[in-house]
Amino acid sequence: MAPDFFSRLVYAASNEDSLSELEALHTGPNDRILTITGSGARALGLLLIPSAEVVAIDQNPAQTHLLHLKIAAIQTLTYPQLLEFLGVTPSEQRVYYYQFIRPKLPAEVAAWWDHEHRSIRKGVLYSGTWEQYLAGLAQAGNTRAALRRRLFEARDLEEQVQIWEQEWDNSLWKSYLYLISRRWLWRYVLKEPGVQFIPARMDLGAILYHRFDAFAHRCLLRESDFAVLMFWGKYQPQYALPLYLQEQHLETMRQEAGRISAVTAPLDSYLKTPSAGLFDAFSLSDFSSYADIDSYKRTWHEVVSAAAPNARFCERQFLVPHAIPPELAPRVTCDEHLSRQLTDSDKSFIYTLRAGHITL
Repeated sequence: MAPDFFSRLVYAASNEDSLSELEALHTGPNDRILTITGSGARALGLLLIPSAEVVAIDQNPAQTHLLHLKIAAIQTLTYPQLLEFLGVTPSEQRVYYYQFIRPKLPAEVAAWWDHEHRSIRKGVLYSGTWEQYLAGLAQAGNTRAALRRRLFEARDLEEQVQIWEQEWDNSLWKSYLYLISRRWLWRYVLKEPGVQFIPARMDLGAILYHRFDAFAHRCLLRESDFAVLMFWGKYQPQYALPLYLQEQHLETMRQEAGRISAVTAPLDSYLKTPSAGLFDAFSLSDFSSYADIDSYKRTWHEVVSAAAPNARFCERQFLVPHAIPPELAPRVTCDEHLSRQLTDSDKSFIYTLRAGHITL
């Protein structure tokens, strides 16, 4: 499926709220966690809970290379330098910083990044396909820049809702959401293979509208790094940042980064291998977006086979709402209360979350 898509960097920033995974996956110091790599933000965020190992897996080698680069930067740079290097704050020194952290990279990872200096110069957080798309959309929306700033700097939720209802939520906003949710745009411009699995009856523009609207009425936009990225196209250091980029967590990240093992392989294939072993927790992200029903079922069967007794799981779904295979019902228990709670509180508000445990 779309081999070129899964060989270039697709996700570089963070499009998920790691606090949800931390709440769903209670682990002990001897536990093993499996997570999908993506931008690396989820694997790094999981370092904030006790475990013996975090195995980050992705079939795209570019995503693995990005995780290695972020780990090396965290282990080497000061906090201001880290924000500069990754792209949160302006810098002319990113190539210099890269040469400084390069010795910490595995040889094949360093060789790959040696040919990606353009991405390093611009800040690697914005070098993914989706981040470039969001940056372009934010640039197109600069006609509302002053209003956007007022929205993000509202004194409280009441003022934000007032600005949202009276000034932001109009025909221009609805037209914008309609435009960015066009399937042909995802298929032919982004070359996003997951669009083929979205149900034909689904109105993407309406879904995005309702999820943005609901979030704007329940949470300050500036407190969501996902909202910042969606509205601004780039992180703004005065607003929320992903967990792994918050200064109070830097020392933990440095000390615990050695717990991450990065694997490049398809999820279901990896779980079949004897070397994979058993896992006490699964952070499955939104893998259903890239799976037809057969591959989705196959992957869940492998997850259950690789689950240690009473393993926990947290799965996100966006536009491809597959159900957990019914034949696994005796072993997979979804905690409906926790799932609703996580969905309602998650600050990457486009997702529906499902959490629970797997029994023998």
